[in-house]
This record gives sequence, C-alpha cells and structure tokens, in this order.
Amino acid sequence: MAQVSILSSIITSVLPGIVLTIFLALLPTILSLLNKKVQKMVSETDVEFGVVRKYFVFQVWLFTTMPSAITTPCCLQMVCGKHFYCVYC
Repeated sequence: MAQVSILSSIITSVLPGIVLTIFLALLPTILSLLNKKVQKMVSETDVEFGVVRKYFVFQVWLFTTMPSAITTPCCLQMVCGKHFYCVYC
C-alpha cells in the first residue's frame, strides 16, 4: 500500500514537470517544421522569425490562462478570439 502512494506521489509531482520540459524543448522544432511545411517558408530567417513569434504568442497565452486555471480548480478555460469561456467539469 505504501508503494502505491509513493508511486502515485512521484507521478503527480515529478511527471508533469518532465513532460512540460520535454514539450517546451520540442516546441521550437515543431514550430519550425510547421513554418517550413505548412506555411511554405523558404528563407531560414523567415522560419526563425516565425518560430520566435509563435513561441512568444504561445507563452503569453500559457502564462495568462494558466494562473487563473490554477486558482479556479476543475475549470477548463478556453480563449477564442476576444471571448473567454469557462467550462466546469
């Protein structure tokens, strides 16, 4: 029984940080591939600028919606344009 609680606490405390770190490490590569394949950007400068621009927008979205999602438990928040929706579980 103690092993299950230790394993559960490790999964809930360490795993989200590891997954977020891996995702944020892979995000520039994913954005670069999207710029090259989907938006058909040829110049390396355009690709890098597109990655920086999209990464900045992602971080602004992440850090403006996540703190309020943490303070209101069980609330899935969706931002769509100028509209803000809060869907309760």
